[in-house]
Amino acid sequence: MTWVPVREIAAVLRVAETTIERRAERGLYKYEYAPGRGRGGRQLRIALESLPQEAQDRYNGVHPSEDRDKPASAYLHMTDAQREKAAFKHLAVAAYKDFKQEYSGLDKMVAFLERFNAEHPEKPITRRQLNHWETLFDRDGVEGLVDRRGGGNKGSTDIPPEAWDLFRVYWLSEGRPTVESCVEIVADELGMQLPTPATFRRQIKDKIPLMVQDRYRKGKKYYEDHHAPYNPRDYSGYHSNDCWIADHHVFDLAVLDQNGKVVRPWLSAWEDLHSRMIVGYALNFVSPNSDIVLDSFARACYQCGLPDSIKLDNGKDYKAFDLFNTEFSMAVCREMQIEVSFALPYNAKAKPIERLFGTLEKKYCKHFPQYLSNDPKTRPEKMRKRNDQLKQDAMPYEKFKKLVDDLIKTYNTSPNSALKGKTPRDAYAEGFAKPMRVVVGEDALNMFLMRTTKLLKVGRNGIRVPQIGYQFDDEKLYAHRGKSVYVRYNSDDVRTVYVFTESNDFLCIATCIPLCEYSGPVAMEQIRELQRRKKAQNKFLREQMPDVPAQGAAAFLSRKAARWQDFEPDNTLIAFNPVKHRHAAEIQKAEEVLQTKEAVTQAGRSAQRQKQIQEAYHRQMTGG
Repeated sequence: MTWVPVREIAAVLRVAETTIERRAERGLYKYEYAPGRGRGGRQLRIALESLPQEAQDRYNGVHPSEDRDKPASAYLHMTDAQREKAAFKHLAVAAYKDFKQEYSGLDKMVAFLERFNAEHPEKPITRRQLNHWETLFDRDGVEGLVDRRGGGNKGSTDIPPEAWDLFRVYWLSEGRPTVESCVEIVADELGMQLPTPATFRRQIKDKIPLMVQDRYRKGKKYYEDHHAPYNPRDYSGYHSNDCWIADHHVFDLAVLDQNGKVVRPWLSAWEDLHSRMIVGYALNFVSPNSDIVLDSFARACYQCGLPDSIKLDNGKDYKAFDLFNTEFSMAVCREMQIEVSFALPYNAKAKPIERLFGTLEKKYCKHFPQYLSNDPKTRPEKMRKRNDQLKQDAMPYEKFKKLVDDLIKTYNTSPNSALKGKTPRDAYAEGFAKPMRVVVGEDALNMFLMRTTKLLKVGRNGIRVPQIGYQFDDEKLYAHRGKSVYVRYNSDDVRTVYVFTESNDFLCIATCIPLCEYSGPVAMEQIRELQRRKKAQNKFLREQMPDVPAQGAAAFLSRKAARWQDFEPDNTLIAFNPVKHRHAAEIQKAEEVLQTKEAVTQAGRSAQRQKQIQEAYHRQMTGG
């Protein structure tokens, strides 16, 4: 191992000594400390073998051979236009050299130019050009004729490899830093003078593919949407109503709602996969929820029957347990026998309906003065105001409803390239492979499309429906207090709900119980309604008690007691355990003896006590 001082290594690599020290600390070079002139009497030395081979050769005075230094042919990096120009120059120079050998006149160049320009009128050349090209050809051959401007030196760069690698680490970031800032950081970190940012920009264009730039500077989703490979779908095997696709879209239009507030409306739509026709939709001013999903699906079913399957977004509004949850027996999809599948999250290619939303915005909505854009940077200047300042410019809701209806009808009746020129409406009408599935009767279809709760317990005040937040009661629920029931309701009218037993049998229609204000007065109607409910419940309770005379519990006890009869034991008694009987007799006799002894002792104590009293009295009376 050859150890070289830092000063000599810095001279070989043409960088500062501090740069060599930093690289050694980062582990790029092998190093050691030896006694000598330096900090603390130590000198840092670098292992020559840890340097690049070119640096080792330069330190050892080894010069690479001419073949090694000879650059690759310029033709390898030329564009087609540059190659064509070089070939034309070579043609002119070679023709001129041949002409000089054949022509015997005095002014050979003038004669050659007249003939050559006559043969190539589209590309005439001058005396100066021909002289210059001949000089370049004589000095460097054909490569001397290559135009080095505009890419003739393509592939070569003055950026050191370690600087280029470190630059890519900083520049390929989702923060999208500028080239200038990255060059400045890299130059400071490596301690070297770097080419201008323009050089780095050219290197970026030549060396970093666009898909790599988009992946690391714009994120994974952008890369997946624009560059990642995907399997093209073949929809020819589908028929009308085989599969519907659903999704939401917010319009980039300023609309004035019924309350005078400027909003961006939401569109919840269903598209037939075979024909691309919009089979149903709903407009709303609030963010999509499960009620809106059911509303738009109901509109589609009323117009176009029932689909065999549906493909949904992964939003929680589509995953409501009573709508398209295959695990709930009373869900809409289970009762209508509809297969359900969900698209991959954040995968627009899995939902062709998103192409429709893009078409509506780009092709039509941008033409309206109420257009806001989905990016504040591209918003029209006159619309760059607060929402409360856009009321005069916003589109009225009724006009917007008519506009959306016209948009959907226009789309459904316009030729579509994906349908080979057919309109979605025609493709839908012609695409049925079997009869349309429909629910006969509007009332029956309404029952299929009602919201359904989970099992709810019937309490003292009826049923509380959490999704609605109100109590519902009916006289037929009195007999089901404490039991569990299902509740179905129509989101558009929650004054009444439909109650079903656990076995899915219809029970009754329950009516909403009005709420009373906590601190305010109670309306007389509410008091009368409460009294009516109490009266009805008391009547139900009375009806549950049969009107049958009963003798009571006392008569029962008397009858039971009358069955008792006294009895006399017979004379044939058998001692169950003679030993126990003998022990009992002995214990009784011992207790009698003990009682006699205690009585004698007590009598003796009493007589002695009486004698002591008399003697004390005598001494007191006689004084002595």
